[in-house]
Amino acid sequence: MSPLENFIFALLCIGAVLFFLRNVFRLLAMICLGRWENRFDHLWSRFGGMLVYGFGQLRVVSEKFGINHFLLFWGFIVLVVVNSEFFIAGVFPKFSWNFIGDIPYGLLMFCADIMSFVVLICVLIALFRRIVVRPAHIDSTYDAYLILSLVGSLMIAFYGMNAAEAKLGTLETASWMPISQSLQALYSGVSLNTTHVYARVFWWIHALILLFFLNYLPYSKHLHILTSLPNCFFRSFEPVTTVPRLTFKKGLRFGISKIFQFRWKDLLDFLACTECGRCQKACPAHATEKPLNPKQIIHQGKLNLFANGRELLKTRPADTLASAPESVEPAIPLINGREESVSREAIWSCTTCGACMQKCPVFIEHVPKIIEMRRHLVMEKSDFPQE
Repeated sequence: MSPLENFIFALLCIGAVLFFLRNVFRLLAMICLGRWENRFDHLWSRFGGMLVYGFGQLRVVSEKFGINHFLLFWGFIVLVVVNSEFFIAGVFPKFSWNFIGDIPYGLLMFCADIMSFVVLICVLIALFRRIVVRPAHIDSTYDAYLILSLVGSLMIAFYGMNAAEAKLGTLETASWMPISQSLQALYSGVSLNTTHVYARVFWWIHALILLFFLNYLPYSKHLHILTSLPNCFFRSFEPVTTVPRLTFKKGLRFGISKIFQFRWKDLLDFLACTECGRCQKACPAHATEKPLNPKQIIHQGKLNLFANGRELLKTRPADTLASAPESVEPAIPLINGREESVSREAIWSCTTCGACMQKCPVFIEHVPKIIEMRRHLVMEKSDFPQE
């Protein structure tokens, strides 16, 4: 890497990381707008559950296609370690994880080489599933195609860069990377100068995709990469059909009509949704064509939180982490029927069976949210179906 490339990448990297951290803090600030709830009990049980359901993906693999996601997840974990070296070496060119030892470092690069191929295959399978054999509970969205395309392009750039370096003889771990080493045949008949150009082009493609992906993540459906593990950690230990406790006391409000009246864990739920559609598939009300889609209710809660949270946070100091005042009136109501709101018809279609919560791989609590919105309609608005 030339000094000029090193300088340009350092500037881009510092800017991208600072912007990412800012976005993560703003997401944390939005979660803290909710009311307090103690989810810091049973810490060992929570940690164990996060290992089993988060890292082990137990609920994810309960359905056949979950294996594909399991491999994507663990490919992501392995490549995070390798790409951290890529980032640091882009700023400090002499940095390498090889100080851990030749064999451990070689095994790490072997895993990265194999898992990059596995991830690329998983991306192709996911695209095939969405384009050719798409189930009814899977939405075909631009966001999903963009994310899959970015991940696939990242893997292609990884192999293009390493294959070129293997051909040039500058890839020190080439003997540990069978796929990259075999792909250097693509550069047969190509001069060393041209191969060097290819290596630098693929390096920059890899770098720019990583930096873009890092900052697109907080705005995309794949935000759950950041929020799903905490959501598994803070899961409820109550049975899925447990009705939220109701306290009768003078001066209290009953039910929920504003997004900030939810507890902080509810707001984390909205941000943790993977949009996998399993709740939709399991919902008996949705199966009988009633106007309820549990996935859509969580998605609408997320949109409502973003729309109202951003406006509220504009009026507060940048370092504020505190719940929203009860007096705040959100610009966009929670229950209305518009895109960022939940419809009354959907709220009343729920049978409270808890199937959505039983199937959710990240332990989102749909039913208590619906019950709280019903309570507002009944106890504060006298608004309920005639039957």
